Amino acid sequence: MITRSSPRHERKFVPESLSLAGALALVRRHPAAFVEAYPERMVNNLYFDSPGLINYFDHVTGAGRRRKVRIRWYGADSGLIERPVLECKLKRGAVSWKESLALPPARVDGGACDGLVAACRGAPGLPEEFRHLLRFVQPVVANRYRRFYFVSPQWGIRLTVDCQLEFFGLRAKGQRPWQAFARGPQVVLELKYPAEKAEEVAWIANQFPFRPARCSKYVLAIQIVCGG
Repeated sequence: MITRSSPRHERKFVPESLSLAGALALVRRHPAAFVEAYPERMVNNLYFDSPGLINYFDHVTGAGRRRKVRIRWYGADSGLIERPVLECKLKRGAVSWKESLALPPARVDGGACDGLVAACRGAPGLPEEFRHLLRFVQPVVANRYRRFYFVSPQWGIRLTVDCQLEFFGLRAKGQRPWQAFARGPQVVLELKYPAEKAEEVAWIANQFPFRPARCSKYVLAIQIVCGG
């Protein structure tokens, strides 16, 4: 069954000189009184795109309608992946949402993702819209990062802090994709909120000593690893 997240807006920050310790201290001192919403964890993503990287170029050019297709899982980057999820993240103007499908467990042995991709394409009950989408895309890059989760109790506005960003180029079938990697920014902060909380988010953002910035981890992966 496909699950669809609620529509939301996002505001990202990529402070070049801020360390993880500095970012966490800034969040914990924020007057919005952010509290931990979920234990920190490692996030892994395997991204798909067309042979011509249509999704990548839609993001770079700022197309009003765009999407990202990925398999996401948490924890270790190899071994038995018990709860992989196929996600299609859609964006229409400033509004984004995710359509997700739980996949059967699969192994990532030594970093090779063939089993994970096969589990995705052959998932029982794969809806036709996902099956059609997967016909035209292939794995292109991967990334992983450590994520901290916060929420403002007063307004329910979510904030994540990502660090230890690593980007991986995929190699030929059966080879380890984690061999060649590059590191990204030290930290990325992101506010996630419904449209009706825009005023509160503007106030929260104004308390930070840096400005919002565009930052797609998929775009970064292509540009850093593939020289896009």
